[in-house]
Amino acid sequence: GNNRDNNRYIQDVVDFYLNFDEDGRVVCLKRNGENAFRIIAYADGTENVVKDFEGNYHEEYLRSGDWLLNKKTLEMYNIMTAQTFTLSVENTNGFTPDLFVTDGSNVFLRGLSDGKAAIVLGKTDGACGCYYNDMFARVFAPAILSDGSVVVSVAADMEGSSYSVKIFSTEQQAATEDKN
Repeated sequence: GNNRDNNRYIQDVVDFYLNFDEDGRVVCLKRNGENAFRIIAYADGTENVVKDFEGNYHEEYLRSGDWLLNKKTLEMYNIMTAQTFTLSVENTNGFTPDLFVTDGSNVFLRGLSDGKAAIVLGKTDGACGCYYNDMFARVFAPAILSDGSVVVSVAADMEGSSYSVKIFSTEQQAATEDKN
C-alpha cells in the first residue's frame, strides 16, 4: 500500500500482549526462534531485550494479565516489574495447569494431576493447596475478587449449561475452619 512508515509495526508478537512501561515504551512478548521468546521494550524503532525465555510459549507457559506462569516449574514472572514467585503446591502428583488466573497476590490454577481434574488455590508468596473433583474439568472463566475469593463458572454437563460457584482461597478456608 501507500504506507512507508514501517517503524509502527512490531512483528512476531506472541499472545497479542502489549503494554506500556513507565517510560512510555511498548512492552510485548516476541518470538525468538522456534522454542524461545523474549520480553522486549520498543520505542522509536529501537528494540530493547528485557528478558529471554526458553521453551515454546504456547506449550510451556500460561499468561494472566502481566503475569507469565511456567507450567513445568510453576514459576510466575511479572512482565512489567520482573517480580518472580515460585508457587509451592503440596500433594500435586505431577500437576500440569491449563488455566491460570492471578491478581499478583492470589492464584487460581486448573489442570490435571495424575490424570485427575484438579485446581490449585492460594497465595503467590506462600503455600497453595491442590484440590480434586471431577467437576473441576468443567471450570472456566475464573475471577479473583478483592477479598481473595475466586468465582468460577462450571458447566453442569457436557452440553454446556452452566452455573456459578464461589471457591474460597486457602487462607479463608483455614480461617473458617479455626472458627468451628
